[in-house]
Parts: sequence; C-alpha cells; structure tokens
Amino acid sequence: MATLIDYNTFLANVNADDLAMLTTFITNVDVQAADAANADALFTQAQRLYSAGLLTELRRIYRDDGSGNLVQSYTGVVSPPAAGYVARLARERVQLSRDPLP
Repeated sequence: MATLIDYNTFLANVNADDLAMLTTFITNVDVQAADAANADALFTQAQRLYSAGLLTELRRIYRDDGSGNLVQSYTGVVSPPAAGYVARLARERVQLSRDPLP
C-alpha cells in the first residue's frame, strides 16, 4: 500500500469526482462504468486514489451483461484515515455553511 497523504494535501488536491468515488466506496457500493472509455477514466482515477494511500484495496471487476458484452465495475476499500478525511471535510463544509455572513 502507498503512503497515505496528509489532510492538507488531500484538501488541496481532492475534487468532486474523487469525493464521489470515495463516498461510493465508503458506502460499500461498486463504481459502475457506462462504457470502455468511462471505465478506463474511472480506473485511472481509482488508481490515483490508491497511489495516494486513500484506498487500501482496489479491484477491477468484469462481468457479462447477458448480451455477450463485458461490463466493468470497481470496488475499493477506503483506508480509515481517508474516511476520516472525507468526514472532516464534510463537517468543515457544513460548519462554513452555517457561519453567518459578515
């Protein structure tokens, strides 16, 4: 497993797609790909998260859709500290949304 990035690095580099993928994995749902190009893009993103130490496990799954087509999906396990980063970021965003404007 890669060395986990720290929270400040996570905060500086995370984007909405990363948060969506991490949240999907946290809730134990596979990431589904619509087509081959999308599958490759999603897997590249998942590999980047794995390399940053945010995932402890990543698996690419191929299955037959019943029509002879292979459909790809991904499953991953988010490291406990990374799940904490996602929760902390959510908490900070909620706090900011509740702060009164000057």
